Amino acid sequence: MRNHSKDEQPPAPRRPRLPALAKGEADKDAFQALVAYAYLQAQNQRKQAVDELKQDADAISAVIETQHTVAVSDFDLQGKLDYIIEQARKITNAGGAVIALAEGGDQIVCRARAGLIGPPLGASLDPHSGISGECIRAGELLHCDDTETDPRVNLSACRQLGIRSILALPLVL
Repeated sequence: MRNHSKDEQPPAPRRPRLPALAKGEADKDAFQALVAYAYLQAQNQRKQAVDELKQDADAISAVIETQHTVAVSDFDLQGKLDYIIEQARKITNAGGAVIALAEGGDQIVCRARAGLIGPPLGASLDPHSGISGECIRAGELLHCDDTETDPRVNLSACRQLGIRSILALPLVL
């Protein structure tokens, strides 16, 4: 056996050469590899679909539980709003959530808040502008995936409050 000095590296071991496959065998192996890959992709897609269904089922259960708690509780209106908004924030995994109520003729006021992101309690929202105002005027659910690029939002207010996406839902009592 030969001794190697500190600077000299031993030769790398040789990797065995695989025998060449005949043309038909190589095509067959490539086809089998493709089928195996397609199968693994389909299994992965099924697993993702099952995970998404489980998340949906968990969210629906949480909504039903929240509805039940509100229905049987003896909370006052503010207590119910506080409970509902905290549960909504948890269910949606949002950084913040707000319930704003129409007061008087043209005023919308933040009455319940959960999380760290969003306007403070008592803040007024303009019913004539922004995505919240459009939600109220249209009477339908609206969403904004990125406040940096959506012209419906007040960009400076969103930046100041740390808001990057919005889901606005009109509540009719």
